[in-house]
Amino acid sequence: MTMQTTIQTIISKTKDFLNTKKGKIVAIIFFTVLILLVTFITYLITENSNREPGDGAEVAATVYENDETDETSTSSEETTSETESETETETETETTTEEETTTEEETTKVPVVIPMDDLDVSKGEDVGEDVLDDRNEVVEDDETETTTQKPTEKPTQKPTEETTEEETVNKEQHDDNKDWDTPVIAGAEYGAIAQGIDVSKHQGNINWAQVKAAGYSFAIIRCGYRGYETGALAIDDKFEQNIKGALDNGIQVGIYFFSQAITEKEAQEEASLVINLIKDYNITYPVTFDWETAPGRRTYKDFSVSQMTKMASTFLSMVENEGYKGMLYGNKGDLQRFDTTSLAEKYKIWFARYTTTYQYSETYYKAGDVTPELQYPYQMWQYKSTGKVPGIATNVDMNVAFFSYEGSGVPANTMTVKLKQDTLEIRPNTSIEFMSGITAVSSSLQDISSKVTYEILDAKGAIVEKKTAIATKGEYTVRYYVKDFTGVSATKDMKLIVDGSPKIQLNYSKLFLLDSISSAEITSEQYLEIVKNKVSEILQNNVISAFDLEGNDLTTNVLLTEPTDWSLGTLLLTNYTFAYSVTDSLAYEGTASLEVNLLYPVNEQVVILAEEFIADEANIKELMMSNLSGENVEGIDVILSEELLTDIANSQVKTNYDYTIKYSMNLLDSELYYRECKFMVLEEATSESEETSEDASSDTESGSGETESSLEIETSADETN
Repeated sequence: MTMQTTIQTIISKTKDFLNTKKGKIVAIIFFTVLILLVTFITYLITENSNREPGDGAEVAATVYENDETDETSTSSEETTSETESETETETETETTTEEETTTEEETTKVPVVIPMDDLDVSKGEDVGEDVLDDRNEVVEDDETETTTQKPTEKPTQKPTEETTEEETVNKEQHDDNKDWDTPVIAGAEYGAIAQGIDVSKHQGNINWAQVKAAGYSFAIIRCGYRGYETGALAIDDKFEQNIKGALDNGIQVGIYFFSQAITEKEAQEEASLVINLIKDYNITYPVTFDWETAPGRRTYKDFSVSQMTKMASTFLSMVENEGYKGMLYGNKGDLQRFDTTSLAEKYKIWFARYTTTYQYSETYYKAGDVTPELQYPYQMWQYKSTGKVPGIATNVDMNVAFFSYEGSGVPANTMTVKLKQDTLEIRPNTSIEFMSGITAVSSSLQDISSKVTYEILDAKGAIVEKKTAIATKGEYTVRYYVKDFTGVSATKDMKLIVDGSPKIQLNYSKLFLLDSISSAEITSEQYLEIVKNKVSEILQNNVISAFDLEGNDLTTNVLLTEPTDWSLGTLLLTNYTFAYSVTDSLAYEGTASLEVNLLYPVNEQVVILAEEFIADEANIKELMMSNLSGENVEGIDVILSEELLTDIANSQVKTNYDYTIKYSMNLLDSELYYRECKFMVLEEATSESEETSEDASSDTESGSGETESSLEIETSADETN
C-alpha cells in the first residue's frame, strides 16, 4: 500500500467517524480546546507587551507597601516580605525615572465634567464587588517612628579642625526647610488640630448627633466606588443618609471615592460622578482620590508612575476646578505609585499608617503625639482602623487633620522657633555652636527642635560660611529654618556681632551750643572760654560706665583725647569730636565719642502766612527749632515772649508784627547765654507791602508793629564773630 493510499484511507475513515454521533461530539470538544488555547496564548503575549522589563515576582511585590516594619494581614503580603528591601530600591529608582517623564508630559488642561445622565452608574447593592476594608492595613512598632527623628546636627563625616559638627548639617533637610512653595496649607487653615472619621456603607446606620457630641468635627464620607472586577461605577448605599446626617448635626464634611481606574478616562468618569453627587451639599473638607489594588482585581497591573500620576491629576484637577479642595489618599506603598512629590505641591496628602500605639488599643491621638515620617509632606493622618465612636456600631477609621475650616478643630500654637537670645556678640575666632539651646515647636505641639537648620547672612544678605563669619569683624544674621511634616515652615533671626570690644556708655554723644549770645556784656573771647569750660565739665562727667565682653568694669581706665584748636570760627565750619577709649586685658579696644556742634539761626526772622498759621505754642516752637542749622537738635530751648504767650492764650495773635523768640542753652544760664530771633504772622502779601518793606522794617524796630511786614525773610550772617 502506497503512502497516498494510506492517507486517503485515513481521511475516509475520519469522515465516516465524524458523521457518527460520537464523532461529532469529539470534533466539538477538539475545536473548543483549540480556540481556548489560542485565546490564552494571545492574552499572554498582550500582557507581556504592556509590562516593563523585569521579573514577574518583583513586579507583583511593588503593589504592596515597601516598609521593613510593616506587619501585613494577608498571606500574599507575607509572601512578598522576603523581597521587600530589594523591591523598595527598585521602586525608588523607577520613581526617579518616572518623575522626569511626568514633568515632561504634564498638562494644565482640565478634563470636562461628564453629565450624570451620560454616566453608567449603579447602586452599590447592584454592583457588589465591595469589601469591608479595602485598605492595606499597616501596623508598625512605635520604635520605628521615633528612630526616624534623627537630629540634623548629626555629622555625616568626622569633624575636622576646619569643619565643625554643625557645618555638616544635612543639606537636603536644610534645603527642604527653605522651601516656601508648598501651598496646601496657608493662613486660617493652619494652627488647629481637628479630630474626625471616615465612613462608608460598612458602618451601617450612624447616629450623627452622638458622633458630634463625642467631639468629632469632620467626617470624610465615601460617595461611591468602582467595581474591582467589572469596573462598574457605583454609588455608596449610605452616601445620602450619611452626608445629610453629618451636615444636619454640624459636622463638616469631606468626600472620598474608592477608585479602581485603569485609564485617565475612567478617572475622569469617577471625578464626574463625585462632582455630580456633591454639588448640592456644603463640602468644606477635601475631596479625595483613594486608589488601591490587590491580587485578583482589574487594577492589579504594573502601572508606571507616570500613568498613576496622570490618573490622580485628572481626578484632583477636576474637583479643584469646581471649587473643592483636592486630596490624595494612601499608605506608604500606595503613595510610591505616584509622583507624590509633585502632587504634594498642589494637593493635600492623606496618609494612612497604623501603629501599635493606636491600632487594637483604646488610645487615640492627642496634640503633641509623635507622627510618622514621610519623604513628602502630609496634612491628614489616618492612624487606626479599630476606632470606637459613640453612635457607630462597627469599627471606624480614625483621622486627625492638621488644618481646619470655619472654626472646626481645636486651636493650637503657631509654629515657633525659640532662641536663647536675639543678639549674640562674640570675639573673632571664638568657638561657638549656633544650634545650642535652639528649640522649635509645631502647631501640633510636637517638639521639632531636631529639624531646625540655619545659615549665616552678611549685611548684604549673602550666605557666609560659619568659619568665615566668626573670623571676620562685622554684623551678621543667623537665620534659623524649620519645617514640620505638614510642609509648613517658620524662621527666626538672631543678630550676630563679631567684635568683642569693650563698650563705653556716655551721657552725651552730641552736644549742641549756640554760636554767640545777644548780650553785649560778653565778648566772643569770653564766650569761647565759657564754652570750653562747660564742655570740659561735661567731658569729665560724661562716662557712665565701661565694661568688657565678660562684664569686667573698666570705667576708671577710660582715656579722653581732646582737640587742640579751639575757636568759634572753626566750630562754625566743622564739628569738634572728643574721643574716649579703653583697652581690656585681651588688648581689645573700645571707643566712643562726643561731638560738639555750634548752631546758629538760619533766618533771623521767621515768617509764616496767616492762612497756614495755627495759634499753638507747640507748633511755633517746632517751627523755630527747624530754623536752627543742625538736625536732631538736643539741649536747645525755644522761649516765647510773654507778649506772644498772652496773645496765643487770648487767640489774638497779631499779624504783620514781629514777636521776639529766644533760643537758649539749657546747659547754661538761659538769662545770659541766648540768641534772639523774630517771628511774624503775615497777612496776604501785596505789591504795596513789598514796595514799603524798608518802612515796615523801620516801624518794627521802633516797636509800632502797625505797618505790614515784607514777605522777604532776612538771613543774617553771624555778626558777632
